[in-house]
Amino acid sequence: MKSEFPLSRYRESLEAIEFAVDRGLATHQRSIGFNTSSAAVDLLSLYLFGVKLITSGTQIQHTWFKSTKRAYEKLAFAFPNKDRIIILLKKIESRRDAFCYGVDQPVADVRAVLDAFHELRELFRAMGLAAA
Repeated sequence: MKSEFPLSRYRESLEAIEFAVDRGLATHQRSIGFNTSSAAVDLLSLYLFGVKLITSGTQIQHTWFKSTKRAYEKLAFAFPNKDRIIILLKKIESRRDAFCYGVDQPVADVRAVLDAFHELRELFRAMGLAAA
């Protein structure tokens, strides 16, 4: 994996999130679900690649974060703020399918996912990831 690949994907997802927020949380839940999940995993990939905890062939799957146990199994190495990052990724991932495939969800749930995503971005910024 070259860092340019997840960075370009992250930026694409970020644009889609901003577009969806501008158009309305109630009517663009699917876009928010897909893109917060994708962007969150891209941020993690960028960080772990940048600090050399993963290599170019490593793929991090959004589905790992449906289960805290699985996330810890797949990310069996230590890194700063690991517990908080996994909690935030799980919060985002836990609503993804409902937003993408289910009936409209309460706007408060959409806001909660966006809040978790923004907290994750801030955490990665504080950890030195400029792209966040």
